[in-house]
Amino acid sequence: MLTGFYHPARFAGVPWFPRSEPTAEYLAGLPVGTVTGVPIKPGEDYTYEPGSNAWVHNPPAITVDQVRTEAARRILAVCPEWKQRNLTARAAELAMKGSANWATDEQAEVAAGQAIWDQIKAIRTASNALEPMDPIPADYADDSHWP
Repeated sequence: MLTGFYHPARFAGVPWFPRSEPTAEYLAGLPVGTVTGVPIKPGEDYTYEPGSNAWVHNPPAITVDQVRTEAARRILAVCPEWKQRNLTARAAELAMKGSANWATDEQAEVAAGQAIWDQIKAIRTASNALEPMDPIPADYADDSHWP
């Protein structure tokens, strides 16, 4: 496996990797203090640490928008937008009729709709708890953070 080199004064302190096995002459011409055997960078979010000759993972910070997107995904899994609109319209109809005038099936309909809204509110509450965290947990999408 091809490995690279590191020297703080060369290539702005970024490790470099030859395209083929370096010759003895190339190795002899390296400046004093050059680290050899630098492993290949494992991905975009890694920074080279010369003291340990290792790459350290530095994932980008989780954003509030990512949390909100996860909340929206979970809400839509509970109740798609078309169904949310239908529930809202039906709730308005039943409100105009007045709860004292609801038939038994309408009472059951309201209870079922309220159960869905309660799930959605719980997801929103979880999102509202995650959003101000600093930092937001890297595993923010894990079920442990959500109802």
